[in-house]
Amino acid sequence: MWKTGLKRLGAGWIALLCLGVQAKTLTVVQVASPEFVEVIRLSDGADLWWSDVDGLQPPVRAASVPGDRLRFRFRGEQYEIDRADVTLSDEDALVVDACGTVPVSLPYDHKQASVKGAGEGCGK
Repeated sequence: MWKTGLKRLGAGWIALLCLGVQAKTLTVVQVASPEFVEVIRLSDGADLWWSDVDGLQPPVRAASVPGDRLRFRFRGEQYEIDRADVTLSDEDALVVDACGTVPVSLPYDHKQASVKGAGEGCGK
């Protein structure tokens, strides 16, 4: 009986190890500025803008690769993109302008900074 239990335990560990090896599939749901986001076509190393890859639109399934990049396949070609250039399905949208944020002042924050022109285009 203990041999059966040992076999089950061994099979459970093997299953857990296999789960750790599998790459997590991610979904790209937004690209903030497709005309300025660079992708690399892996077959020839060509640097392209996201918007120049004909028909490429979110959502796109991707996998994380070393170097803080994502790899995805589109129309038979593999591409890589910087992770910071996209929003994934399990996170909030990237903040791309000051108008969509709320300014916060913390009492223990003694440093102050300002950027000329920040928020001037917001209609209040």
